[in-house]
Amino acid sequence: MKSCIHPAAQRSSMSILSFAACCLFANGSVVCGAGEEQADAGRKYTLRYRFVAGNTIYYEDHQHVAMTMRQPNFQRTDVNDVHEQKHFRILSVDARGIAEIETAFDHVRMKAQFGNGAPVLFSSSDPPDKVPVPFRKVMESIGQPRARLRVRPTGQLAGEDTSEANPLNNFLVAFPTDPVAVGETWTNRIVVPVSVNKELERKVTLLRTYRLRSVKDGIAEVTLATSILDPVKAPQLRTQLVQRTPSGTIRFDMNHGRIESRKIGGDETVLNAYGASTLLRAKYTISGKRIARAQVIARAADRAAKE
Repeated sequence: MKSCIHPAAQRSSMSILSFAACCLFANGSVVCGAGEEQADAGRKYTLRYRFVAGNTIYYEDHQHVAMTMRQPNFQRTDVNDVHEQKHFRILSVDARGIAEIETAFDHVRMKAQFGNGAPVLFSSSDPPDKVPVPFRKVMESIGQPRARLRVRPTGQLAGEDTSEANPLNNFLVAFPTDPVAVGETWTNRIVVPVSVNKELERKVTLLRTYRLRSVKDGIAEVTLATSILDPVKAPQLRTQLVQRTPSGTIRFDMNHGRIESRKIGGDETVLNAYGASTLLRAKYTISGKRIARAQVIARAADRAAKE
């Protein structure tokens, strides 16, 4: 199926999985008193991941992206809807607490609709010969490791080579080195590439700002906001950043040392995205939660029964 919309919208059906995998879920812990019910005024919390070799953490996500293009006398919206189950496996932990973590998708269900066209449906439970061409690479990735990274207890990458140490490859929240109290913030800078033309690439710096909003009943609530630090005026460059600036909330179970849920998203508009009097709007949400292995098995059984 050929799309006339800008490549930023064309790529969303394939890139949304990678975007989700590079966001916020991971196994972790906050060093605090077990059974704490409410944050003490001024109390500071040391945020650290407590990796346990052999542990596997399961999550399910729902992602929805709507990309709208407007031109004089023309408007079109492309929609991608994704339900996925994935896991993070902690392969090893060394004496310094640095963990080697592997990620993989276990099941994916997707729907893509280009304008008023008929929706294209895909489930990784489908027979291989029934998989639509745009989703075959996704099908091939199911059950296969998508990333393997070495991570410090703070969530910072421990890789020594450029590719492994690139923060863009990190799927964890990078926690601050110092303890934080409710209301305090910490930041991380991320450098992303944007294409100026076929031969030239430019780097743009994003700032992720996290805030410990509350601690109640053993759950720490952390907010996320993302801003663009570098001046980016050219619409052709801004269209490549419309899904790079999410905001939202992460809920962290301090007593069990794991992220329980998240809800992030964004709504960005670029004027003159394709020329004078044109517009691109990207509206997206990503929500997810941790699920138990028993739930993973039950969902797989349900899918098998329906086949």
